[in-house]
Amino acid sequence: MKKYIFLLFILFLWGYVLYKAGYLTHHDKNIIVKIIKQRGKIKDLDTPIKQIYAKKIEIDTLKFPVKRVLWHHIYGDLGAINNFFLDINTDIILKKDANISFAIGSDDGFRLSIDSKEVCSHIKNRAFAYTKCSKKVKKGRHKLHIFYYQGYGPMGLIAYYAINHDRHLVGEDSKYLSFKKP
Repeated sequence: MKKYIFLLFILFLWGYVLYKAGYLTHHDKNIIVKIIKQRGKIKDLDTPIKQIYAKKIEIDTLKFPVKRVLWHHIYGDLGAINNFFLDINTDIILKKDANISFAIGSDDGFRLSIDSKEVCSHIKNRAFAYTKCSKKVKKGRHKLHIFYYQGYGPMGLIAYYAINHDRHLVGEDSKYLSFKKP
C-alpha cells in the first residue's frame, strides 16, 4: 500500500511540474502568424519586403524564446534563422473599457498596433530587450497587430499584456480580455 501511495505522490508531483512549466495548459490557436523570408538583408523594420517565400501558422501564445532559430512550443523549429519578418494578427475582445499595458521583448525590432494605430515600437536592431507601453481601449472587439523583423544572430519575440496588474502572455485569455481569430 505504501508503494502505491508513494507512486501516486510521484505522479502527482510530476503532473504539477508539467502543469507549472506550461506543458499541460491548453489555449486556442487564435494568433495568425505569417513568416516572410526576405531576399537580402533587413536593415530595420521599415526595410521594403522582398519576399522569397511565406508560410502561415496558427499559435496559441506569442512566445518565440531567444534562440538562433525561430522556435515555438507547438511546432518546434520553424526553419527561419535570419532576415525574416513576422506579420502577426489576432482579435482581442475587451469585456469593459481598460488601460492595457504591454511588455514586448524582442531581438530585433517590432511595431505593435491596435485598430491600425501604433501603440509602441522598436524600429532598429537590438539584443533581446523589453519595450513597455500602454493604451486605453474601449470595450468590444479590436484588431491587434504586431510586425516583427529578425536581421542576423539570436532572435526572440515574447509579448505580455496586463490589465489591473493581471499579467498574461498575448494569446492567454483573462477575466478582462479574450483572443479570437481575426
